[in-house]
Amino acid sequence: MSYYVGIKKDCGLYKHFWSMKEPTAEKYPESGAVIGQFRTRKGALYMEKYGKVNPNILHVDDAERLAKME
Repeated sequence: MSYYVGIKKDCGLYKHFWSMKEPTAEKYPESGAVIGQFRTRKGALYMEKYGKVNPNILHVDDAERLAKME
């Protein structure tokens, strides 16, 4: 099981989700893009909350590291 963050097409909202397989456009048509694969749910939640337009979070590893520090 892996965690991902989807970016909704209509409003740009970040929303985390988990998937057993790599997400595809057919499975998640509401997402315009997907960020991930996150190792932890905490990292995905951190990206969902703080990742939008944040120059300190450029990569999944950045979100994982910052979430661990919090």
